[in-house]
Amino acid sequence: MAKPLTILALCLSVSAAPAFAQNRAADAFDRMDANGDGSVSRQEYLNQRANQFSRIDRNGDGGISARELDRVASRMASRAPSTARDLNGAMARLDTNGDGFISRREFLADMRMFRAVDTDDDGIIGPAERQAAADRLAAR
Repeated sequence: MAKPLTILALCLSVSAAPAFAQNRAADAFDRMDANGDGSVSRQEYLNQRANQFSRIDRNGDGGISARELDRVASRMASRAPSTARDLNGAMARLDTNGDGFISRREFLADMRMFRAVDTDDDGIIGPAERQAAADRLAAR
């Protein structure tokens, strides 16, 4: 089974050994780069986020509950403790209508990571931006 929060892990702070952080970032970008061109387009990012949402929404009801989010945080706790801790605030941050669930629309609207990495704002995370993001993660 694929790791359910690879991209969310990049969105949130990952405090790990530098090599581990760089490898996680590289793996995540490789999975997002569907056409293998070395860059990640906005659409590739959104496609990965949509797949991620489906994996987290275990019961398929169209919303991520606090329980489903907690389940993911528990699985991540040993691999990425700071990411698991950051998930505690994810519900409040992503549940923009306050109904207690993160809808697919709310989940896909969270483009913070993409915007943070796409520093030239051209809608594509190129190789230089990708490397700069990996370096930032390693420096944490």
